[in-house]
Amino acid sequence: MRGRPEEITEEVAMENSVSCVRLDVRTLLRALADGWQSYLPAMASLSADDTTAYLAAQGYDRVRDLLAYATAWGEEALGVVPLLLRDEAIQRYDAQAFNAQAVARFRMFACADVERRFTQAYAALAQMLALLPDAALARPDVYEWLYTTIVDQFNERRPPNMARVP
Repeated sequence: MRGRPEEITEEVAMENSVSCVRLDVRTLLRALADGWQSYLPAMASLSADDTTAYLAAQGYDRVRDLLAYATAWGEEALGVVPLLLRDEAIQRYDAQAFNAQAVARFRMFACADVERRFTQAYAALAQMLALLPDAALARPDVYEWLYTTIVDQFNERRPPNMARVP
């Protein structure tokens, strides 16, 4: 599918996860609040050993790097969804390259700065989603971007002290 925010090799798994349950705007907003918007406090409550183990399991050395990944995809969704709604073409994504670029781009920032940008990105995504009519989610490309960014990516990266979102 055009412009999916995941690697093509994950296409079958992605199709299955997106098509299993169709969420409405309200449910996506709740998933965002319970997921990414609750992420920083959950991370702060982990012990140092649990944080280290979690980061290692996720393939990151520092919290800042994992936040860079999540922030970049949240910011990207903010740009892509309006384009899709206007029927404009978007690029295909190489997820590994995008993730590596995100980590490199945020490497010069302090963790507190990345946390602030992360918070802003997901607050803006919640605002955009709150203003989005449910009819927009009938578009497979729009739904897929939002579901992947809000639900799938969170569930893949959630810390051990947080539940999966729907």
